[in-house]
Amino acid sequence: MAYTRGSKDDWNKWAEIVEDDALKWDNMMPFMLKVCPSATQVIYCCSFTCSLQTEKLVKNATGQSHIDPSLYGHDGKISLTSEYIDHPLNDMYLEVTKEFPTEYPYLRDMNDGKPVGICE
Repeated sequence: MAYTRGSKDDWNKWAEIVEDDALKWDNMMPFMLKVCPSATQVIYCCSFTCSLQTEKLVKNATGQSHIDPSLYGHDGKISLTSEYIDHPLNDMYLEVTKEFPTEYPYLRDMNDGKPVGICE
């Protein structure tokens, strides 16, 4: 199962349809952050082994963690895992983001409100 907050545009459109600005992305984000753990509490899974990262975020092939800490809360009650498997196809997918950045943008984290693109 994948956890995603969906598209910022979708939240804003829903707010417009029901005429309730409280449902806009920026207004809902504090509630989304409340249910999430901090990025350092996200369980990192790689090659079928999982470990709780409490000191640092594990780096992916791009040299950064593949979750953006600013998009996560502090002590939310849901559990999240961040899956990453080092595979030769990863490099091919990342090349697509360089060759076609408009059609297939690179996403560090799919929960930033713009979920269309390729992330590790």
